[in-house]
Amino acid sequence: MRTMSATRLPTLLLLLCALTGFMLQSAGCDRQDGDDDDATRDIPPPEGCSYNSLANVTFAMTIHWQGTDYGPDVLTSLVKSWDPPALYFPFTGQVTEFADDQATGLQAITLTEQPAEGEEPAEDPNWVRIVYSLPLGYSLPLELDQIVGVHTIIDYSTGVLITGFSFWEIMEDGSGQLLFMAEPSDLGLAYLPGELHPAFNQVTLRDRACPNIAALQCANPYNLSIEFETVVPGDDDDSATADDQAPAEPDYFELWPTEHHDFSVGELELRVVNVWSYGYREIDASCTGYDWSADRMSFFVIRSEFAP
Repeated sequence: MRTMSATRLPTLLLLLCALTGFMLQSAGCDRQDGDDDDATRDIPPPEGCSYNSLANVTFAMTIHWQGTDYGPDVLTSLVKSWDPPALYFPFTGQVTEFADDQATGLQAITLTEQPAEGEEPAEDPNWVRIVYSLPLGYSLPLELDQIVGVHTIIDYSTGVLITGFSFWEIMEDGSGQLLFMAEPSDLGLAYLPGELHPAFNQVTLRDRACPNIAALQCANPYNLSIEFETVVPGDDDDSATADDQAPAEPDYFELWPTEHHDFSVGELELRVVNVWSYGYREIDASCTGYDWSADRMSFFVIRSEFAP
């Protein structure tokens, strides 16, 4: 049997080492000289991380009922004393005021109850008045003398005041179609997402690790985004058959503060506007009187045809 000489052994070992190195380089997919796989890769934050916010929707409601006025402070105090502490107040009436409020310089709208057909007008009819403000460029999609429905919510059931309001176009069959809805309370939603919501099945805050947008004495704010899933009319209808058309799919989208998105619910064309969505980090534990740990958001929905 032939044996390998001692002088040829080192040469063979060098050749094997060279081949092994070549194979490792090939498996590494053309690794470049000086390329450090362990280096930290800088991933730029989403553009929305730097967005500011819009002015929030504000509103104060007065109810005139059976000859008595219940202003915003009285209503809030009454609701807080109830069990459960929540007011869900639907009201249908004619728009009898749609102008500036002289006392505040904000906008005001009054809906006055109308008599049923064949009845005499009441001497002192019930009415609802809302003094409100919207972000610049937006206005309520209403007009004088129009018959509309308004739905307002004052809710203390979570221990935090949550308010919201919406306006509805009254159809010939007595049903309503959404005209406008505001969620101005940044610690919760007045209208809970789901099958009965007029627009959304889910509304979720998302933390995408944005950098801080400011440095405050008690904490540093940073932007969050809001993820929306729209409702699909008829999703809770079990009467559909295989011969029916394929069901519509919900719309999924993400909005940063000041962004908007147009979408459809059935034949209704709507726009949602993210007023703000943010949280805090590096919180100073000595700061009290404000919930710095809570994530916050506010948005509103309006008919697309009335959006700027």
